[in-house]
Amino acid sequence: MTKHILTSLAIIGMATTAAPLAAQAEFVGPGVSESIKTVADAKNAYDDTYVELTGHIVNKVEDETYMFRDDSGDIMIEIDDDDFRGQKVTPETTIMIKGEVDKGWGDLEIDVEWLEIKK
Repeated sequence: MTKHILTSLAIIGMATTAAPLAAQAEFVGPGVSESIKTVADAKNAYDDTYVELTGHIVNKVEDETYMFRDDSGDIMIEIDDDDFRGQKVTPETTIMIKGEVDKGWGDLEIDVEWLEIKK
């Protein structure tokens, strides 16, 4: 009985120490695309594609929806109010947004997960 308990504890110990290592691993190489960097490329990307765009919010369209512009064009973005994290952003403020392409029935926008003011 003691042998079974010790064996079980050893298996549990190995599983819990291996999990953090697996979470840190990632594959980098052929077949892995880099993030999209321009509005023009985001407009042609698949749904849920990760983007990192640098540009400006030019105006508020509706609650949590804004028009974003970079040198390649304009695109609608959705930013939850709390994702501004107390930062003041104006049309003159250069920002980087990170998020995913969200394609619906005829709609296209970027669902922003992170906003950073660029200096």
